Amino acid sequence: MGKSLSLMVMNRRFYTLNETASFIFSKIKLDWEKKKLIEALAKKYGISEKKAQCDIKEFIRELRERKIING
Repeated sequence: MGKSLSLMVMNRRFYTLNETASFIFSKIKLDWEKKKLIEALAKKYGISEKKAQCDIKEFIRELRERKIING
């Protein structure tokens, strides 16, 4: 069974992240460099670095749209 993470943000909404999203979010909170995060995601899930980069970019876009992170 995969791990998940629930978040409550300033708008008082709850979001539940799947295992992959939880992994990415936890590394963002630790201020990992983008390249390190891409490499770690690719290795953990057996995907190409290009796919990992696209997935991270999309996830960050969604976090910004929902005002979970700034930037």
